[in-house]
Amino acid sequence: MHRVVSHRHLSRTAVVAIACLAVAAGAAMPATAASSPWTVVPSADPSVQAQDKLTAVAVVNSGDVWAVGKSGVASSIIENWNGSTWTLSSHPDPGTSVNELNGAAATSASDVWAVGQTSTASGGTQPLVEHFNGTAWSTVPAPSASSNDQLLAVAALSPTNAWAVGTSNFASTLIEHWNGTAWSVVTGPSLPGAHTVLLNSVAIDNASDIWAVGQESLLDANGGFCNATLAEHFNGTTWSTVATPQSTTTCNVFSSVAVTSTSDAWAVGNAGGASLTEHWNGTTWSTVSNQGGTNATLNGVTELSPNDVWAVGNGNRSGSGTSLTLHWNGTSWTTVPSPGGSQGGALSAVADVPGSNTLWVAGDQINNAQTNISQTLVLRNTTG
Repeated sequence: MHRVVSHRHLSRTAVVAIACLAVAAGAAMPATAASSPWTVVPSADPSVQAQDKLTAVAVVNSGDVWAVGKSGVASSIIENWNGSTWTLSSHPDPGTSVNELNGAAATSASDVWAVGQTSTASGGTQPLVEHFNGTAWSTVPAPSASSNDQLLAVAALSPTNAWAVGTSNFASTLIEHWNGTAWSVVTGPSLPGAHTVLLNSVAIDNASDIWAVGQESLLDANGGFCNATLAEHFNGTTWSTVATPQSTTTCNVFSSVAVTSTSDAWAVGNAGGASLTEHWNGTTWSTVSNQGGTNATLNGVTELSPNDVWAVGNGNRSGSGTSLTLHWNGTSWTTVPSPGGSQGGALSAVADVPGSNTLWVAGDQINNAQTNISQTLVLRNTTG
């Protein structure tokens, strides 16, 4: 089972705002709250004067974890946990002005993927796909469907079966498949009436049970555009759109999805400025209340079991910076204290170590309001 959760945040945040919403690595440091199960693990930063941000995390095992992101706009970040420290990993940055990595997935120590976008000579963007073979990172060709394509997430089932999703010119979804030899564009369902479309996350249960979620901007009653949650499912043959609850008064976005079976999946995001959690029971998606509160969004989710689900994001909560972690125990969602940047930042993604209770979270933190320079942030929870 592969609960791969990864996605890009800047593109999604920009669309939401427009459409609907007004360093050396070392030992782990304790969380600020004594009751918190999370600890800050020092991560690597390529620059002390840039906007460094980790957007995705992928786990091979307890001694082999990958995190990806970006440093500013022109440089991407890849770093690795070897069981004791986080270190930067050398990798290609083919674009001259844009290189960003938004998603990561791994099936083994010699099969790790990172996806995003890179600049083109004509001023647009094209998919950026990089692969680690156990020794080195290299770029892998990926097709474009337009002059402005981005891959926002990736999930892998095996070395011959991986999926990446994103947006094609923000006008349609972009879905690509890896068959062990090459990446190819796969036709997704038609979305009539959609103005802006993104798939922000993808998760795999098995080869015939795959979910991708995101957002589509639709014309609202006031003549403007408002984001609606978007869920698409692959049954082993075709992709189809699956209905999700929609509000008539707020704009809604799915940021991340996790799945453990055909009757158990979670999607998280934002609904009118408040954290959003929805559950799939095998028949329908339904909204489940949570304690994330208003002025909050959930960016990542992972599911260890039907009674053990974690979601991470950011929110304005006194005394805890802006980090937000929620836990589902099979009955309800509760807020769990978590450390973060004293002046801002966000938790972008969460992944669990297979066969254990250990969780890794990647994001960014701002500790100096005057400089507003962000640094990478990694949290670990060993109690599940």
